[in-house]
Amino acid sequence: IEAHPRTYRCLQKTVELNALNNVITLNVAVHDSNGVIGICDGLSYQSSSIVGGTPVVQVESKPLDDIMKNIGVKNIGLIKINIEGAETAALRGMRETLGMHPHIVVSCHDFIADEGGAPLLKTFDDVKTILIQAGYHLRPPRQDARPWYGYYVYGSKDKRL
Repeated sequence: IEAHPRTYRCLQKTVELNALNNVITLNVAVHDSNGVIGICDGLSYQSSSIVGGTPVVQVESKPLDDIMKNIGVKNIGLIKINIEGAETAALRGMRETLGMHPHIVVSCHDFIADEGGAPLLKTFDDVKTILIQAGYHLRPPRQDARPWYGYYVYGSKDKRL
């Protein structure tokens, strides 16, 4: 799933060139409601966020719970989320999905807010709370000097991991 149209075209091309016949690509923003949201359309893929910035491209948004039902996916081994500040909205739209799938990694962007970026990028504490409430056991952050490393959230339904 990729929300930004330009990055989505890269995803489609990657799937095509690698003959990944078991992959479904979707051009949609995972969110907590159906609708349309604006995503930054800057020069860098890293600036594709719903949190501030211009210009903006409008994209369709859907809860992951609805997406899963519509395409008939019943099992996911790992959910990985890196969506530049929209983490909590995405997690709110996937309550059923969180209940059924064992592993998740969420990349939060608090480090950007810590360096003077948009305060709405601070999602780390909310993400941890939502995952704990959904029954995930969280692994402590890895020790690393790079500022973003401490803001990855690793969750598993298996407390041994």
